[in-house]
Parts: sequence; structure tokens; C-alpha cells
Amino acid sequence: MIRGDKNLIIEIFQALETDWALCDEKDEDDHMVFVNEDRDQHETLKPSKALVKELEKEQYIQLDEKRSDPKERERDYMEFFEETIPVPFVYFYKVTKKGKELYAE
Repeated sequence: MIRGDKNLIIEIFQALETDWALCDEKDEDDHMVFVNEDRDQHETLKPSKALVKELEKEQYIQLDEKRSDPKERERDYMEFFEETIPVPFVYFYKVTKKGKELYAE
């Protein structure tokens, strides 16, 4: 069983099923943010990177490789008004059958 708040996990699954994407904005962050197709951020849902990684490892969620940035690649940076800004990674996940069973419990 996954460690963590079940209500938070259900919120994550609901967001993924309504086509929110997880965004890793920068390496230093210990959390990810949800973004929609307009790049608006979810106001409250910011799961830890460790929880997302565990959900994936335990096969509750699966990366949609056709729509997502590739995993394990180096981050790009861009110059913006004389400031170096990290380019976010955007990951689309699907809730697996195992995840839906957890959701239904």
C-alpha cells in the first residue's frame, strides 16, 4: 500500500482523469504543480515529487509517453530579461486499473 494521505491521492487521480498535467518547474522544488491546457496552475494541489514517483513505481499511475516530456533528460534553461529560467517538464499520466481500484475503495 502506498504511504500518504488517501484523500490527497484521490485528488491527484481526479486531476489526472480530468486532463491536468503534472509540471516539474525546477529541480530544486520538492513538489510538482498541476497545470491545465491553458497552463493555469491548480490553486491547491501540489503533490510531492516523492509521492508522484511512488505512485508511478507502485503502478497506480502510468506516464503517457506520447504526450509527455521524456523522463530522465537534462533540463533546458532559457534567458528571459537577463535572467536564466528553467524550462519546466510537463508529464501527462494515466490512472491505471490498479489506481482506479484504489480510488474505488
